Amino acid sequence: TYTNNRRNYTNITEAAFKEELVRTAEAFKRLTGKTMAPWWRAPYGEHNPEVLGWAEQVGFKHVDWSRTPVNHDMLDWIADPGDRNYLDAPALLNRFLSIDRGSHGGASGAIILCHLGSDRKRDFLDQILPSAIDSLRAKGYEFTTVSAMFGQ
Repeated sequence: TYTNNRRNYTNITEAAFKEELVRTAEAFKRLTGKTMAPWWRAPYGEHNPEVLGWAEQVGFKHVDWSRTPVNHDMLDWIADPGDRNYLDAPALLNRFLSIDRGSHGGASGAIILCHLGSDRKRDFLDQILPSAIDSLRAKGYEFTTVSAMFGQ
């Protein structure tokens, strides 16, 4: 409810929330034959202590994206080119490459939020991602999984 009223109230039942996490893990196991990593991210980044506790009860830990000193949400989910926050492919690349604000190592340990899908019709993140990753690696950054980051 945060986007509507700037307050964070749980808008899902405990049973439905837990079932969604467990069903997702089961579907992943069926499709891949592997156990899914125990991480979840709250849609829109909206969470509160109540839902964090529910997730932990069924074995999941919340992972959020880095927001300070720079918000590491790549905004690749904004689909309307008329939206003031819409970024075309070159602007996405620039946002990605400026996550360290020009400070060597300034984004070390950061978690970058990218989306697998959106309602975009063009300017998809995958168009610039290989170049962005190569450029950041050239600056000395390494990429890892959340599980490796947190020693899981």
